Amino acid sequence: MCAHYTVFSEAEILEMRIILEELSKKFGAQAVKTGEINPTDIAPVLTLADDRLVPSPARFGLPRKDGKGLNLNARSDNALTVWRRSLFTRRCVVPSTGFYEWLHVGKKPTDQFLFRRPGEKMLYMAGMLDRITDKDGVTPLSS
Repeated sequence: MCAHYTVFSEAEILEMRIILEELSKKFGAQAVKTGEINPTDIAPVLTLADDRLVPSPARFGLPRKDGKGLNLNARSDNALTVWRRSLFTRRCVVPSTGFYEWLHVGKKPTDQFLFRRPGEKMLYMAGMLDRITDKDGVTPLSS
């Protein structure tokens, strides 16, 4: 899955504009990063509150259990063991406008490709949150 994704605020992407405007009103104009979202950037997530999805900021990536780097996506084969509490109690939706994947030649990444849903402006990814110091961290779920 992705190590970078996009939150474009293009005028015609009404859904993303609404999310970003709500975050700006509640947390300030610079609450989240837009454009290409890299590990540790603060990005929007949607959580359930009072039976509706509410935008909030979260840091992209969760610390690995071994303390070496960040987990940028939780694979379904280990999510139940490594992230059990978060998976059951801190689920969220990660709104995006696409995600990047690299083409590798051997071990070296050579080209980056942006994946977007054909005919759709938004891509919503399942995710889960976990507390990192004073901020929530988020990682998308993948198969």
